[in-house]
Amino acid sequence: MDLRAIKKFYGRSRVLYERLAEFSSIKLETTKTIKYLDKITILINGAFAIAKVFSYWGFYFRKKVEWFAGNIFFY
Repeated sequence: MDLRAIKKFYGRSRVLYERLAEFSSIKLETTKTIKYLDKITILINGAFAIAKVFSYWGFYFRKKVEWFAGNIFFY
């Protein structure tokens, strides 16, 4: 796989692979490197998913608290 195919395949974290390839000049054709990139991608996508869930829960909880406090203190 060349860098273009990896960027197309990995989508969201392609900047990381570009910098990884530039700064450490690793050979992206080796299967060992591809396995490491797979693990990094899983970690990055998991972190994005967890952050998305927690930000949604935080927003929902804050809206409920604001509504509840508004009903108690202002009516």
